[in-house]
Amino acid sequence: MAGARFAFSRTTAATLLGCWVLRPGLPVHVTQETRSSTSAEDRRLVVRHRQHVPDRDLRVHDDVVVTSIERTVVECAATLPFTAAVVLADSGLRLGADRAVIEDLLASLAGHRGIRNARAAIEAATSVVHSPGESMVRAVALRAGLPAPTPLHVVDTDLGPQELDIAWVHERVAVEMDGAVKLVGLGEADLTRRLHAAMERHDALTRAGWVILRVTWAMVLREAELARRLTRLVRHRLV
Repeated sequence: MAGARFAFSRTTAATLLGCWVLRPGLPVHVTQETRSSTSAEDRRLVVRHRQHVPDRDLRVHDDVVVTSIERTVVECAATLPFTAAVVLADSGLRLGADRAVIEDLLASLAGHRGIRNARAAIEAATSVVHSPGESMVRAVALRAGLPAPTPLHVVDTDLGPQELDIAWVHERVAVEMDGAVKLVGLGEADLTRRLHAAMERHDALTRAGWVILRVTWAMVLREAELARRLTRLVRHRLV
């Protein structure tokens, strides 16, 4: 990538690379070595970060130069709030980001602004996750001081193995992201079948001794309220 004048970086690179970005859009983030003059209007649309990025941390993606997924994860985790950082880091790992490369980057940037926060978010991240909602719930739980849950935990029930989105195995409590969006557009027969299967599954998990909290997107977005509900769930098995 020698000779590249600039690279898309931070949340812009993350969006281009397919990471989960909770608030995508403007401003566009660009990293470049040289200073350039911009108008006040341009500065509202484009944030330019003056910094040298080694060629090893650059990639060509869809004909544009972006920071590598590992560097993108680190830079975003250093600048985003914890929940958003965990969500983005989870997705980066799902897309194949190399954790060893990420650790090397964190070490090389030790002492820089935000790196301590980045390390905390990345330590909490996992590739074993299906959706950004699951990542958000896990991050909220960790911020609330709860034990780290197990993602995608499989439970043996009398209906066979059932996968839980997020589980506290010792406490036998779990969170399931609401799948209502999957029911949109189904015919009456299919809808009835899906709902019946969901009820049977829930009953089987209850018979196996589990307490389940079903979480909607609206609940996820109210972090303080969700943290209180998760604490009640994990500490007292109350939904």
